[in-house]
Amino acid sequence: MIGETILKQLGGNKFLITTGVNNLKQYKNSLLMTLPKNKSKANKLQIILINYNLYTLKFFKETKTGIKEVNTFSGVYGNQLTELFTQITGLYTTL
Repeated sequence: MIGETILKQLGGNKFLITTGVNNLKQYKNSLLMTLPKNKSKANKLQIILINYNLYTLKFFKETKTGIKEVNTFSGVYGNQLTELFTQITGLYTTL
């Protein structure tokens, strides 16, 4: 349920189509996704619900040898998700 809400705030299917994000996995309070090549060099993003409409975004790079955190942003409101996503990845969330 929370993962669906996060995806909806990002733009739903339009977000998936325009960004190339895939392999979405929902967890109790978060949504994990695989990112295509982007300027941040991160290949995974986890968006975690902290409390009502307040999120933490964790960008990281997963390789065969381990996981390296690229960037973390805390205290992000739902209406700031797409702007921050574009700013960090360089991937536009709408056409």
